[in-house]
Amino acid sequence: NSGDATSDVGNRQQGASWVGAFDMSGNVWEWVSSLYEPYPYSAGDGREADTGARTDVQRVLRGSSWYYSGSLDLRAAYRNWYSPNSTYNFIGFRCARSN
Repeated sequence: NSGDATSDVGNRQQGASWVGAFDMSGNVWEWVSSLYEPYPYSAGDGREADTGARTDVQRVLRGSSWYYSGSLDLRAAYRNWYSPNSTYNFIGFRCARSN
């Protein structure tokens, strides 16, 4: 990685989480389904509502990216937000499945 692009998934084996997840912070910001609302979290405040294809909302991004990250931002729990129709090479998503 030259410092200005994403890394291959699993490229940094020493950075695996305690459950074996890779690339949780620093590669790309990851979309989550929640609407952006300030903390404290309240499940009943509408942030988990299904808004369909609306783009006039702000969705949460987690994990930070190579594009801009301060040392305090490089953790999986860190969050940011963007309009869901934003497309940048520092924003992605994680595919997951249950066993």
